[in-house]
Amino acid sequence: MKIRKFLIAIITLILVILVIFFISHKISNQNYETKRYKLGGIEVNLKIADSPEERQKGLSQIYNLDEKDGMIFIFGEPSILSFWNKDTFLDLDVVWIKDDTIVGITPLQKEEKGRQIINSPVPCNIVIELNQGFCQKYNIKIGDKLEIM
Repeated sequence: MKIRKFLIAIITLILVILVIFFISHKISNQNYETKRYKLGGIEVNLKIADSPEERQKGLSQIYNLDEKDGMIFIFGEPSILSFWNKDTFLDLDVVWIKDDTIVGITPLQKEEKGRQIINSPVPCNIVIELNQGFCQKYNIKIGDKLEIM
């Protein structure tokens, strides 16, 4: 009887882990168009969020990103933009860009560390979210350029 309960518990645990894996895999591969860019001379793969619905969803519910993957948010005219970490499970570098030039870089913590709202330091029309630490690791800084490949 004890062995049977133990086996049921193990099988249940394995099923839960598999469900979580498949859900996170499905979510992380949403149907965003992806393009290659150079940010400060470093090649990155960015999912494009250019509709209001895509911008609202962003990287929420994403549990992992490859090192050189991220998301680019494309807006119209430059303005002060605000981003928050609702349903965000990753610590991010938020790169603020006006036209093709980086004008700011702000860390954004995952939601479990507390709800956070950040604003662009100046009006901008493009925002990129990358794994936190990417900009430091690759020496990405204010004044660097964004190029489409």
